[in-house]
Amino acid sequence: VAEGAKAAGASRVIGIDIDSKKFDV
Repeated sequence: VAEGAKAAGASRVIGIDIDSKKFDV
């Protein structure tokens, strides 16, 4: 479960990072 949570958290962080780049552009 912990690994799954980390994977989900990483996906959210990556998604936020991508969104941030889109907004920055």
